[in-house]
Amino acid sequence: MMNKALRKALIDEGLKVQELAQKLGISSNYLSMVIHNQRPAWNLRDKIAEILNRRKEELWKEKNEKIEREAKRIYRRTHSLEARDKFIQKELKKEHENDKCSKKD
Repeated sequence: MMNKALRKALIDEGLKVQELAQKLGISSNYLSMVIHNQRPAWNLRDKIAEILNRRKEELWKEKNEKIEREAKRIYRRTHSLEARDKFIQKELKKEHENDKCSKKD
């Protein structure tokens, strides 16, 4: 599955995969694997975000992906849409409250 936000940022900045890879000092094949979520590239995320003039959170949305994976697990286990929706609402509310607190700081 492609990281659409990362791909869009590349296009918006007018950069080709090869150009970004060169700036990062990695191969374009490796960067392609990062774009297609085949490599996590934890050590490159800050630098990629900086080059693409984006916040790292805009390009990698693990929080939401983790919430969705857990919601699917709960749904498979309980077969209850209600339980799944309650979980999602609770997690999104927590995330929203955390975002409010971090903005105040």
